[in-house]
Amino acid sequence: MQSQDLPRDIWFCSPLRLTEMVDALGADILEEDYENYWEWIIADMDGMVLDITRTHTREPHRTSTRIFVYNLSPMSEATIRKIVAALQKIRINPIYVGQWNFLHDNEFDQIVHEVFDL
Repeated sequence: MQSQDLPRDIWFCSPLRLTEMVDALGADILEEDYENYWEWIIADMDGMVLDITRTHTREPHRTSTRIFVYNLSPMSEATIRKIVAALQKIRINPIYVGQWNFLHDNEFDQIVHEVFDL
């Protein structure tokens, strides 16, 4: 698998606030903000800077929350497992791992590599 094909994104639907997800990851908030379409938190988890984001134009449980490494690099298998385990502890299910590829405007193609379902 080439580096551009490696998983870089984790996503799921959840009614929880983004801050609750950051807490579950044991991460420290570096920045929290929103704009017309997106809300996001930039957080440090063990020296890795993550972006936790979703649209706030729909109810949280009806839209995907996306977690990715801030510089868009692929995630290691260990990082994926750590994030998935932390999210499952707060009953987030199912969790998708793969890639979000930009299409246009605020639209992305979601390519699923793996699904974690309790």
